[in-house]
Amino acid sequence: MKKLLVLSLMSLLLASCVSKKEYTALQAKQKVTEDLLNTATVKLNSCLEDRASAMARATALDEQIADLRKSNENLIQSNKDLTMLTAKGAENVEKTLESLREKDLRITRLQDAVTKKDS
Repeated sequence: MKKLLVLSLMSLLLASCVSKKEYTALQAKQKVTEDLLNTATVKLNSCLEDRASAMARATALDEQIADLRKSNENLIQSNKDLTMLTAKGAENVEKTLESLREKDLRITRLQDAVTKKDS
């Protein structure tokens, strides 16, 4: 029984062992895989940093767009106000010109009346 146990143990140990050549090849493959993993991790971290930077920039640009829209709305309103004031100003100038024409006409009539009286 002892011999059978020793023989079983020896066959198990021999079957689970690999040759030095295979072991070296597996170590080299593991090294290559670890290097690829490290490279992929570095690239992933770089991409995550780029993404965070792009997101921050997008947020800043969104804020700038909102500010520009508000500024544009204010400018449009100011333009409307100025247009209204200009229209009112033109109307006032027209009224003033009409008043001056009427006064000029009265002065001319008064001068004509004075001239007829003097003659």
